[in-house]
Amino acid sequence: MLTTPKYFKPPRRYEEIDISVEDTKPYLTGKLLLDDNTELDLKLMVDSGASHGLMLLENSDDQLTLPRKNIRCNLGRGLAGELHGKVGRLKSFSIGKRKWENILATFPEETSLLDSLKGTSVFRNGSLGGGILSRFKVIYNYSAEKMYFKKGRGIYKDFNFNLSGLSLKAKGSRLRTYEVVEVREGSNAHRAEVKRGDIIMSVNGLAAEGLSLEEVIGILNQKEKKRIRLELRRGDEKIVAKFKLESQV
Repeated sequence: MLTTPKYFKPPRRYEEIDISVEDTKPYLTGKLLLDDNTELDLKLMVDSGASHGLMLLENSDDQLTLPRKNIRCNLGRGLAGELHGKVGRLKSFSIGKRKWENILATFPEETSLLDSLKGTSVFRNGSLGGGILSRFKVIYNYSAEKMYFKKGRGIYKDFNFNLSGLSLKAKGSRLRTYEVVEVREGSNAHRAEVKRGDIIMSVNGLAAEGLSLEEVIGILNQKEKKRIRLELRRGDEKIVAKFKLESQV
């Protein structure tokens, strides 16, 4: 819903957060707790169109270092192609009164920065994406440089990253053919010998052509220890791969 600034009234039960609008983009401040209990203020671009929760630029602050436990992976696809980087867990992160422990953060490679972060000269430590914003009801007040947050049902749900280890893309005229474009080394799918280029025919007995890409990915990231049975087409072969979902980070 849209309204003009003069008619807007701050809603009850929403937390007010200060933002700055620079180069047409909103920025807010989050607090990161490091392993040595040092607090670090982060300037983050608000990017509601991004799927990640928290994306950080490692070279933006001397204290901002990659977590000891991390994995290198495909972070997705952008206009320039595949995006690569690392994913690790941070001790805690907070916005206003909301705080998350053991939160996941992505650290993109400098040569593989997300498209939304290119083309701006505004300093930032990273961006806040849909993986966190979707846990709230959010109102933007650009003219007053405020955002308003109200917690949603998924506010404290676990942060997981690609429990299957598979990256997929949709193909075909209906975009209902799903091809494996990457199998993360060391993942259970890798040990089950799923290969790049395999076509997913069914997931846990459900025909893939009857599912959207989001639904397939949802099944493959449902929860740890869930059993997965994939029917795959590899050239002229039909193959069955069985494995359990597992977090590597």
